[in-house]
Amino acid sequence: MALYISKIYIENIRCFERLEIDLEIDGEPVLWSTLLGDNSSGKTTLLRCIAIGLCDESSGAGLLREAEEGYIRRGMSKGMIELTLRSTDNKNPNTKMTTVITNINTEEQPIEELSQKIEGSEQRPW
Repeated sequence: MALYISKIYIENIRCFERLEIDLEIDGEPVLWSTLLGDNSSGKTTLLRCIAIGLCDESSGAGLLREAEEGYIRRGMSKGMIELTLRSTDNKNPNTKMTTVITNINTEEQPIEELSQKIEGSEQRPW
């Protein structure tokens, strides 16, 4: 059984207030996608969100620490990445992976903390 990303939803992450991308047409996976845009329009942010959303909590937190400027949209206290995965055989339910990034302010610097919830699958996709 193979899985594919059928939907991406991002909220309050860097340049994205809200972004929803459907990667299916008539219930079938979109096999190819191209990201086009000017510099600083969010292409890399989108790809990093997919990477963080697909990781387990520990690996996702590691990716968060790599970003010097943080992931949460300016002025917001939390952001969310939600990936919906489907199996190619359509026998298993959709798996929804929700990653929440919370801004924890300290006197020294803001720290982002990550939590993850997986619904619809008894086993972890990774």
